[in-house]
Amino acid sequence: MSERMTRAQIPLEERGLTPGSACQGCGAALAARLAFKALGPNVIRLMIPCCPDTMTNNPMVV
Repeated sequence: MSERMTRAQIPLEERGLTPGSACQGCGAALAARLAFKALGPNVIRLMIPCCPDTMTNNPMVV
């Protein structure tokens, strides 16, 4: 993907699960959420088990 994406072009569809009620919303989780939304559905994600991994876990991606 070589073209730039503006804030208005970021899809509204969520690419991950919602965090638990104990999540305070750190910067890493927000950055991962926006990055994976911008990259689209054809991305393989490999992350260590932590809060951003839980935030971006997608049951449709194996």
